[in-house]
Amino acid sequence: MTRTGDSRSDPGAGKSTFLSLSAAQILHQDPAAEATGIDVKRESFKSLFGVPRFHLHNDPADIAAMWNGIRHVKKLMDRRCNERADDPTLEFPFHLLLIDELSQFSAQSMQLWRQIKEKGDPAHPPVWDDIAAIMWQGAAFRVHIVLAGQRIDHQITGGIGLITSLGFRGLAGFRRQNWMRLAGTFPVPRSRPERGRWIYSDGESETWVQNIWATDDEIKQWATTTSHDTATEAAVAGPTEGSGKWEPGTPAAEESTQRGAEWVTGNVDAAAYLGIHPETFRKRRQAHEIPNTQRSGRSPTWTTQSLDEWGAMWEQETSEQPAEVA
Repeated sequence: MTRTGDSRSDPGAGKSTFLSLSAAQILHQDPAAEATGIDVKRESFKSLFGVPRFHLHNDPADIAAMWNGIRHVKKLMDRRCNERADDPTLEFPFHLLLIDELSQFSAQSMQLWRQIKEKGDPAHPPVWDDIAAIMWQGAAFRVHIVLAGQRIDHQITGGIGLITSLGFRGLAGFRRQNWMRLAGTFPVPRSRPERGRWIYSDGESETWVQNIWATDDEIKQWATTTSHDTATEAAVAGPTEGSGKWEPGTPAAEESTQRGAEWVTGNVDAAAYLGIHPETFRKRRQAHEIPNTQRSGRSPTWTTQSLDEWGAMWEQETSEQPAEVA
């Protein structure tokens, strides 16, 4: 999903808090998730300074480094695309790309491009091609992008038609012309005065939301702790069944603790555990996914009980096939 936020110059609109909390939530939910922040004003992500798995590019004098940060995310998406081609069952942790102060980033990107572009180069900085690729393809590989700025329009998004590709949109502290430019639906709502009150639109319906507020310390603490941190104190290490997260005190955690669940990670090891060829294992997963499949980083993982039950199902189906006599 591509999410955009557009607000006028209002310190109470909450763009920076929204972006930082979005990154913190992703990092908190999954210890394998990552986020990349692009910020030309050096203020938007101050609550995330030094947070592991958060990659920050915020030097306004080094726009090229910001381009490289975005290119890194695009390459990550491309790599995941190739890995999925080899293994269609592969899933990935989230990677969130957040760009704040988009208007200023766009202006400084154009200034740099005018200085370095050569004859035959496109009129727009190539970074917009990377952003476009992430917008159009990233969701399939859990690479998502969030753009925020005081004004978001065709020219500010590189002049290559990206404005029509923006998905879920949010506005705060806006005027009528802001709404018509970014949302364009009728009737035009009146902006709300409450700090952090945003209206979100998917192009068909609108919803007012009071965005969450938190201090910088609270955001950092949320980002640097995960729902897995206390798991080993309550249960053996491993993900929960169904939810994808291992939370102490849940029925799944208690059940695994009681039965001393063992985990097998990766297609090759799981195939070896079941005594079948890895390619046979992959084909059978494509035909009938193993119940309670979880993730350990970028690899699927299962309890031995789930593998035993799934393997028994295949043995039963095989034994029930009628024999053919030539």
